[in-house]
Amino acid sequence: MARSVDWTAIEKLLVDQATTRLTAFAAAHPDEVFYGAIVDVEPYDGCSVRIHLNTEANLTKEYDGKPVPADDLFSRFLPGSFAYSLELSDSDKFPATAIEEMVEIDLEDADVDDDDPKTATYKLLEIACNVAFALEHGALTKLKRTDDFAFAVTRDPREPGEFSVARYAKFKKQLKAIRHSNPALIPKPKPGI
Repeated sequence: MARSVDWTAIEKLLVDQATTRLTAFAAAHPDEVFYGAIVDVEPYDGCSVRIHLNTEANLTKEYDGKPVPADDLFSRFLPGSFAYSLELSDSDKFPATAIEEMVEIDLEDADVDDDDPKTATYKLLEIACNVAFALEHGALTKLKRTDDFAFAVTRDPREPGEFSVARYAKFKKQLKAIRHSNPALIPKPKPGI
């Protein structure tokens, strides 16, 4: 029987880990300009979460000195070709074994696929999108970024980049719709503004 996990605590842990590591990373890489980041979730084999970061210079080097067009998301967002990778789930507080057990149970159910909101894989991807959103407006602002900086969220390092970029874009669109439809989620104006 798989143990239950506290998804809210997992999200907070990942945001905290990412914030700490990105802050140190930004200080160590003050002159590099980044075009993209990927939150990479491995739910199946040793459950883990990483954030990958890349620069145009590294991308060009990966493709034998040839620039990669901005609209070639497939090539631009493959985690294995990113220059930097920060592990977010290496804390003893991250319940990798419990999540992996839940994923295995989901895989045994023939009536369930990974895009079903009831699955552990879906929940982990949703948390990854929440983490990405928090970082995009938080710790990632400490990095030098291109004007067209993009974020992706993937559960498979072989997944075409356009799918992982679209997944995060869809999440942001849904989140904005929820925030606009619920007055309690609309930020209150600050005094003096």
